[in-house]
Amino acid sequence: MSCGSDSSDGPAENTGAGGAGGSGTELSYPDTLTTEEKSVISSLTSESLSDCLKSLYKIEEILGRHTSEAGVTAYRYMLSQIAVTISDAGLKTVSAAEREADPAEKLSKAGKASFTLGEKKENLSESGNDYLNYDVYVASYDDAKGAVEKYDSFYDGDYSKAYEDYCTAFDACSEAETAYGALSGNLSRPEYDKVLSLAKNAVSDFKDNFILNKTYKLEDIKTNVAAAKSEQASLESSLVQAADSLDSARTRLGLAGNELVTAGARLSYLKDDADWCLEKLSGLELIEGSGGPVYTGPLTARISEATLKALEDRAFNNDDDIEAYVRGYYYNSFCVELYDSEDRFVEDFSNGFNVAFAEGSGESERKVTVTFYWGSKEYSVSFTASMYADPEISLGLSDSEWRELFESTNWRKCRKVSFTIPEGAEEVDLMTLVSRRNDVEVKFDSYYYEDSNRVTRSVEWPKKVPDSVKCFSLDMTRIPETNCGSYYNNSAREKDNVVLMEAMVDPASVLADVPVGGKGSKEFIPGVEIVAYKLQEDPYYANETRMLSVKFTDANKKGKVTMPANYNLTGTYKGGIEGNVEYTNLASTTMSGEVRGFESISAIYLTFVKNTDNSKLPTIRNLEYTSVNTDEKVEYNGSIGGYNLYGSKIDKIIEKYYSEDSSVGKFSIKDSLSSFVFDGSEELGGLPMYRENGEHGAVPYALDINAALLTKFQLKNVLVTGTNKTEENNLRSNNTNVRFDTDMSGITFGGRAEGVIEFEKDAPSVIDAGARSKIILHKVSHETIVDSANIELKDTVTQSQANNLKDYSLGVHSNVYKSDSIKLNNLSASFESTLAPSENARWERAGNQGKNYGEVE
Repeated sequence: MSCGSDSSDGPAENTGAGGAGGSGTELSYPDTLTTEEKSVISSLTSESLSDCLKSLYKIEEILGRHTSEAGVTAYRYMLSQIAVTISDAGLKTVSAAEREADPAEKLSKAGKASFTLGEKKENLSESGNDYLNYDVYVASYDDAKGAVEKYDSFYDGDYSKAYEDYCTAFDACSEAETAYGALSGNLSRPEYDKVLSLAKNAVSDFKDNFILNKTYKLEDIKTNVAAAKSEQASLESSLVQAADSLDSARTRLGLAGNELVTAGARLSYLKDDADWCLEKLSGLELIEGSGGPVYTGPLTARISEATLKALEDRAFNNDDDIEAYVRGYYYNSFCVELYDSEDRFVEDFSNGFNVAFAEGSGESERKVTVTFYWGSKEYSVSFTASMYADPEISLGLSDSEWRELFESTNWRKCRKVSFTIPEGAEEVDLMTLVSRRNDVEVKFDSYYYEDSNRVTRSVEWPKKVPDSVKCFSLDMTRIPETNCGSYYNNSAREKDNVVLMEAMVDPASVLADVPVGGKGSKEFIPGVEIVAYKLQEDPYYANETRMLSVKFTDANKKGKVTMPANYNLTGTYKGGIEGNVEYTNLASTTMSGEVRGFESISAIYLTFVKNTDNSKLPTIRNLEYTSVNTDEKVEYNGSIGGYNLYGSKIDKIIEKYYSEDSSVGKFSIKDSLSSFVFDGSEELGGLPMYRENGEHGAVPYALDINAALLTKFQLKNVLVTGTNKTEENNLRSNNTNVRFDTDMSGITFGGRAEGVIEFEKDAPSVIDAGARSKIILHKVSHETIVDSANIELKDTVTQSQANNLKDYSLGVHSNVYKSDSIKLNNLSASFESTLAPSENARWERAGNQGKNYGEVE
């Protein structure tokens, strides 16, 4: 075999195999390369680069058991170098992201309408009118002519320009679509294919021969991998640039399309107006005669009833806003009518107005005069326009006073509402503040479509809290139905504590510039803020992207919180409440939901449990726990590993609830936490649990047996204590170096055990520990079923107790270290000196290193 070992990094062992192109010689170790191992090698796959790497690492793992054979070390080294070189490069398949096709077809330009106006008829008589209603005719003709001219001017100008801009944007977008499609449809990677071919050859080479039968030069492999990596980076960069260009072109096309649609709507309106004016003109019959006007004069102008009604509920931002309303910028909403001296309707008008404002008008209202012409005569009307108010509302109002004010206020004429706390107040009722603010916001939201872009409304929290305030009260039994977060939250959450916090401060504004795993805060009122923790960047599922808490930040003002009957933990950060808090009704509260993160579960213990009398503890039902990216993750013992919850206080929560019978039934976990580790190594301070003479060394962290049984943690380096008060009798998990200073009778101990497992009191009913651990028994007062274990029987185990040890089934064999006087009548066992007390420290080291006893010193 030629491994291409011209690199000085590998072992110098000479394999004696053929070189490049040679036939090679199959390894001669059928007795050491087992049938099972050959079967594994034969089943390895190499379809993808990932498959190849997994196969190479599996071959390397199998060869690691046969390094005593000639040539194996060199094979194994080269396989490792090939795999590591490829793996470190981070090569992967490159594909274009699936993008929605733009379904929009190109918009067509509207054809220009043509109108027939005709020549204006003249009134030629010198002695009087040829027509009794000539003034009406002139006004109608001028209106029609003006409407036609407006249409023609807009079509030739703004509308045509909008269509030209749209066409330019459409063509640019089409070019970007074509460029992106061409690139994404041709993602050939010859350099990557070379590396994939090399990896496949290495796998198939070994599968076919159980050796490497070809030449593999590490420098050539590195060169190929570097080229593939550069090729990958270039292709990925090109895809990103093409996608960005396409997105930008689509955005410009969307804006141009919106402009064209808006211009088209305006064009349609102008056409309708011209058609209406022409229809009105064509329907006007000129009455011949010279007896004077057909209407008895003089004519009087009035604001229409519909306009007067609308003005009752309308307010304005400024003079420009009033003028825009009158001049018809809001779709001819202002209308004036002419009546003759006998109160007969003559004509109505909705445009062509001039606006003037009276001197000395106040800030709350403006005196407005509107003038217009009909024919050659000028007419005028006047009205008083209400200006938007920005009221301040005191929280000192009683509920009845607030309700009277709320019902009597025309909120349409309010723009910004500010709540204030009265001087001399000693307590701020936060729920009253949220409820009243919500009342106003619901009103404001109902005007959303009326407001259009004319006004921005807001409701402001108090900006100042008087020094006289001593506490903030938060009665969660009174959570109102808020209009906050309806996009994210279903009806089941409309009145829960998380939605309450969303109503106090918009979490999106808090987390706008916060990275994932970070937190931010925003003041609700001085002394109270909302804290938000960002879980991920997903704006569509609020519960999955953030956690919230209300925090009382003023050390001189206590938070007084009345807990609700049901308290939602899902979506809360640190239990949802922080700071100097006094609780009411805690014992009658049921908490449930998902707690996320080390900080949050610790805070629940410190906030609600630690200093609370057992009789006043809240009920915690179906508690769920999920880690976040700031939690510490540990890995050891091969596949065993996970997030370490040592120090999280979740065990202290359970220990507290199970310390007294009165609170035992008030706590439950929805699912076990068997995927989590509870490693108390930090408590040992680097010292071993067992000295070299086998005696106890450093005292490990004390973990309550109820916590161990309920959570099913993977235990490591802990001392399990206490009394089991649960209904659990199964401790099947991955345990390493655990001492049990608790009665384990009636409990099944199983799973994967490593290191030293010591039962200082009564033994479990079943011990299923495997061969990588040593079990120390002090007492066996009942039948204990043993399944293949390494056991030390302490001198405290009597002959009658030893008789309680029984085989799991025929053929099961255990290793036992015991006194010569003890006979094992019901247990098949040999006797191992490696199980002597003096070997405890070595067993402990093996467990902590994830190794077999014989692999450590």
